[in-house]
Amino acid sequence: MKYAVFALLVLLCACATVRPTPLPDPVEPLREGELGPGDVVEIRVVREEELTGEYRIDADGMIGFPYLGAVPAEGRTARELAADLETRLAAAQVLVEPVVTLVLVEANSRVVYVLGQVKTPGSFTYQDGMGLVDAISAAGGVLETGLSNKTTVTRVVDGAELSQVVQVGKIVAGRAPDKPLRVGDIVYVPESPI
Repeated sequence: MKYAVFALLVLLCACATVRPTPLPDPVEPLREGELGPGDVVEIRVVREEELTGEYRIDADGMIGFPYLGAVPAEGRTARELAADLETRLAAAQVLVEPVVTLVLVEANSRVVYVLGQVKTPGSFTYQDGMGLVDAISAAGGVLETGLSNKTTVTRVVDGAELSQVVQVGKIVAGRAPDKPLRVGDIVYVPESPI
């Protein structure tokens, strides 16, 4: 985890020399509960203890499931994946009438990063409709040494890294709308020069 945060800080420093560009707001909101790589799910198959357990979605968006092999999971909700597993188990004649439930245990694919002069820098679970102020609040707020009106949001759009400086003070004062975030965004609150 420390190395990931360090790598993000190096990335932000490298981006600091690039002229900030206004970020487009997320066009397509993620569907609520959509699964992605790194997420851990608990799959329960009624009366089938050997199939019940925790499974991690791999980098390709798949889970390895007994008797079925690789099953696509990325971009599906827990309910959709459970229904697909039921269909696949019946079609493969593994079970006659399978009943599958699925619970998200760790939402590792849906994170935003808040770094710099905040109380607890790190990665935080993205919540649907999350804005910049929500992310900073999740990190415990800006430290006294932080320069919140020079906060940078970095986002990858069509393979290009874009960043925008946002005046958080105006948002908090109600003079500007909150900046919507999307999964993978990096928020950096710089240190005040004084």
